[in-house]
Amino acid sequence: MNKIKAQAAKVGKILFSTETWAIYKRAIVLSWNLLRELVRLIWLIICLGIFLVAWLWTNSLQVAQDLQSWYASIEEPKADHVLDAAGKELLLAGTTGAELALTHAKNQLGIEEEPEALEIPAIPPEVSQLKQQSLDQ
Repeated sequence: MNKIKAQAAKVGKILFSTETWAIYKRAIVLSWNLLRELVRLIWLIICLGIFLVAWLWTNSLQVAQDLQSWYASIEEPKADHVLDAAGKELLLAGTTGAELALTHAKNQLGIEEEPEALEIPAIPPEVSQLKQQSLDQ
């Protein structure tokens, strides 16, 4: 019984020591700071991912448009390009949300310099005329 009391006294002395509480407090504060900085790092990595996806998307659109221009120069345009024009309209409408996400990601990452702008040409007049003709019929 004396051994149990002596051991309980040792544990109590260590547990209720001011040094023990100071060490635990430092460990909790350090853990909280580490967790907070880790969450910030994850958020910045997500923003970087959004930026990279938007950049790749923009460049792939440019390549696709160049490829389409090359293909159009090889073959005569056909009257059934209405679906192509509708797809371009939907694509242009969808880019607004992507641009908003990209702007937010750039702000979070602190990116101020704008990359060189890529021009997206408007729908050619002959495609718009074909679309209008198919609607009139």
